[in-house]
Amino acid sequence: MKATRIRIKNWLVGPWLSEANSRNCEPAELEIPGGDTALIKLARATDEGKISYLNAKKAFNMSITSTKLSPFDLIERENLYQVSDDAALDGHITAVIKDNPRSVADFKNGKSNVLMFLVGQVMKKSQGKANPKLAQEILKRRLSDA
Repeated sequence: MKATRIRIKNWLVGPWLSEANSRNCEPAELEIPGGDTALIKLARATDEGKISYLNAKKAFNMSITSTKLSPFDLIERENLYQVSDDAALDGHITAVIKDNPRSVADFKNGKSNVLMFLVGQVMKKSQGKANPKLAQEILKRRLSDA
């Protein structure tokens, strides 16, 4: 619960204020489709790993700017759920390993910072839907075993 409260505070000072500033209005003037609980639901969903913060922010902004759909209606419509299944990520990870032999070799030679590049490539292949923490864990495991 404490983590959710912190995330809600982050939402209040981040995306909500940013959107209000871009519209030159007070935050209280922004109508969030789905009611006042939309931020709480988004914070919980990011805490639970169901959606990434970036996709939650995208749905939040879209709900305010372009539609009368709630952020969760947009997440559903746009299929913005985070992929947190090993099997679903495996194809992307296999492709990234195959497509980046130099980075793989660098990682195996002790350049651990290249791992984040490879995670970024998995994110790119999954169109931002991969759970980055899980992708990093699987990559580490796969590169250590090979």
